Amino acid sequence: MPVAIGKPVVICSAMVDNLAVDPDRLPHFYMDVDVTVNESGRPREIDVESNAPARLVRYVKAVLQQSRYRPRIAEAGNLVESNLSFRQTFPLDGSAAASNGLIAWNTVMVSQACGFVLARR
Repeated sequence: MPVAIGKPVVICSAMVDNLAVDPDRLPHFYMDVDVTVNESGRPREIDVESNAPARLVRYVKAVLQQSRYRPRIAEAGNLVESNLSFRQTFPLDGSAAASNGLIAWNTVMVSQACGFVLARR
């Protein structure tokens, strides 16, 4: 059964196998991520400092590059470029689903997509 892992970016556990990452080591990895978001909500620059394997870093960066963000609105009401910083972790205990409603919803969606992808193999 597919499992969604990761916080705040949730990925399918089947991707761990595809990325050749040892699942026992996964909870020890982290990524400090800085994303510059342009006025249209698209990532312009993604910087990652990490102790994770390069394949996992590339995968998370690709997911972030395809994501869309709400741009910052300045006091004058115009959209401006902004920065987003967070720490990506990979808990295996399901704590990602319990942290907030949006992540819980995303976890469900990723799990469903994982099931679909695995069924097509």
